[in-house]
Amino acid sequence: MNIQLKHLALILGGTLLSIGLLIGFLPVKQSGIGCGTAFTGQSDNATVSDLTSAMMGRNQNTAADCEDAISSRRVPALALTIPGALLLLVGVGMPSRTPEDVRA
Repeated sequence: MNIQLKHLALILGGTLLSIGLLIGFLPVKQSGIGCGTAFTGQSDNATVSDLTSAMMGRNQNTAADCEDAISSRRVPALALTIPGALLLLVGVGMPSRTPEDVRA
C-alpha cells in the first residue's frame, strides 16, 4: 500500500508542480503590452507606454492593468506550485516497502 501512496504522491505532485510552473512562466499581456510572467512580472513596457501616452495628452494606466493581470495569474500558479512541490517531497520521502519487506 505504501508503494501505491508513494506513486500517487509523486504523480500528483509532479503534475501539480508542472501545471503551476507552466501557468507561472507563461507570458502575461495586457492591452497588447508584455507584462512579464506571474513569477517575474516586469511592467517596464507598460510604464513606458503610460509615459508616452501622458506626453501625447492621453491618460492610460497600463502599468496598473499589468500588475492586476500578473496578480490574477500569480494566485493560481502558486496555488498549484506549492502543494505540488510539497506532495513531490512527501512522495520522495516515503519509504518504499514491498510485501516481502513487511513479512520479514
